[in-house]
Amino acid sequence: MKHRVGGNGGAIVLDYQGNIGIQWNSEMMAWAYAKDDMIHYGINRGEDFIEPIQRNW
Repeated sequence: MKHRVGGNGGAIVLDYQGNIGIQWNSEMMAWAYAKDDMIHYGINRGEDFIEPIQRNW
């Protein structure tokens, strides 16, 4: 990505089966997604913090 766009960036992708891919070329990138009533999130490579989605209604 650095050579293609001339800088840092990242992407979160989803395939037709619902599989998620996350990649970036900067030092860190904040990311999050929800799946099966759980929220997944992180900033550093290798992180995947998982918590249940809290509904207050």
